[in-house]
Amino acid sequence: MALTLHGTVSDNTAVLDRRSAKPIFINGAMEIWQRGTALASSSGSYAADRFWYAGTGMTSQRNTDAPSGFNYSNKLTYGSADMAIGQPIELPAAGKQGMFIAGQKITIAFYGKVDSGTEAISVVINARNSKFSGTNSTAFSTSSDSATLTTDWQRFTNTFTIPTINANNIMLAFELAGISKTAYFTGFQAELGEFDVNSIPPFQHESFGDSLSRCQRYFQIQASGASGSGYANGSFRTNANAQITHHFKTDMRTSPTCTQIAGSNMIVHDTADGNNITVTSIDSVLFNSVGGVIIAYNLSGTSASAGDGCWLYNTGSTPGVTFDSEL
Repeated sequence: MALTLHGTVSDNTAVLDRRSAKPIFINGAMEIWQRGTALASSSGSYAADRFWYAGTGMTSQRNTDAPSGFNYSNKLTYGSADMAIGQPIELPAAGKQGMFIAGQKITIAFYGKVDSGTEAISVVINARNSKFSGTNSTAFSTSSDSATLTTDWQRFTNTFTIPTINANNIMLAFELAGISKTAYFTGFQAELGEFDVNSIPPFQHESFGDSLSRCQRYFQIQASGASGSGYANGSFRTNANAQITHHFKTDMRTSPTCTQIAGSNMIVHDTADGNNITVTSIDSVLFNSVGGVIIAYNLSGTSASAGDGCWLYNTGSTPGVTFDSEL
């Protein structure tokens, strides 16, 4: 089915009440940016939560230029002529397709524009069982259509048939070939069924809190809300090593990878003598689960005593540690 324009933005700003169902795309309105709101997105990285990027030299930035009814768009500045943006959709288990019934139609929609002139692009929407490329990626179903982005916001739709899937996720990927301008996208939406330009439901907005919670199943950051405020407690294992318990804000998809953010100034406060000791690195993960972790941190000083209580905080604006269980 050809890629079709869904009229002007003003025609599609109503909010549909679907309280019994959640949107298939998480963060389709580009509200959540836990990793930062302006990032150089190297190929194979995330910027806006839950959206994976491919393209050499591309930058991704949250932008307030957005269609009516939306707060933000994703501003993509091209580095090479081909870019891609997509989201892995979690399935119940390998070979268990859940709502994605083989042979059923699914319609994908999004809003797009460019900063100047017009831009004719080839839009390829792939459902894959892995990320954009590599030996483990298989394109199940491909629809390739041309679209013309202008300086006005427009909505585009495409329908394809769901294949048999033998994986634990599918990647709904928008591959934008031949683009040479700064482009803006938002309102990524997937609806089960076949819809034309007049029948596709309005975009389903979620509250910021609901959207953030769904994103945090896959990625979380922990850091002080303000300089000097603690966010995790623990005790000293030795005079130069402390174990800290991190409780997650919501259960994660699986036991996460734990990473100290480069440039973060993490401090362990000794509750026994009041000393503040800088964290130098993660020593090891002592316990790892979907609900929380216990991390052993190496410290720069040796003034603490084993068994003393402590708590962790940050100074400065750089967050402390990330927890990643993305698909």
